[in-house]
Amino acid sequence: MIRCRPIPFDQEGSIPLPAGHLYRFVLLCHGEADEIGVSRLFEDMGFSLEDLVVSSPESWDENPRPRDWPTESPIEPGENETLWRCSGSLVDSSLTVGRDQRIPGCRDTTASIVDAWEYGPISPAARAPTTGAAKEEAQKKHDRSTLVIVGLTALAGFALWTMGERQTRVDAEEERMAEVEERAERARREVRIRELMLGNGHTRPDAEAIAETETWREHVAAEAV
Repeated sequence: MIRCRPIPFDQEGSIPLPAGHLYRFVLLCHGEADEIGVSRLFEDMGFSLEDLVVSSPESWDENPRPRDWPTESPIEPGENETLWRCSGSLVDSSLTVGRDQRIPGCRDTTASIVDAWEYGPISPAARAPTTGAAKEEAQKKHDRSTLVIVGLTALAGFALWTMGERQTRVDAEEERMAEVEERAERARREVRIRELMLGNGHTRPDAEAIAETETWREHVAAEAV
């Protein structure tokens, strides 16, 4: 079992986080938070997207927690508050995180770290650059869920507007819709992989295999209806 070290807060409720370490957190969100917004919050702080895992309250309740997850402080969320569990590697630079951090893309929603543990240094190989082309590629992968939602909405509206156009244009739009749906499927599978990694303690290769099997079973069930 991996040994963890609780990280103390200062008198103002802020927490220092040295770079180059793996961390786990319990996050108290005030307002309506979502996985994309919470993930972007940690990305903006300098955490790597490669091993960042975010678990919503629903996902945490539905899946067994990792065997080495530490004992949490007894916190009862208030009205319009939720507890999120997150883990990841801080690779950019050391920082001090204060309370009531604004969550990107979630209006009037803030988050405060209420529990934090350090799980040791990350390997040199994990210190991948998070700037330039590498960061752009990671950002594209991370934002896929948001882009798919926007893309589906835009394409559906455009399809209605061009209903009376020539059949060739309709065919082209159908092909584009199929491509977007394929991206959506990959996005859903990535979300499931992250849930399996954090909620069940699976390695990424095992989580990918499980998610692929679940997707195949869903397709078989749909064809049988």
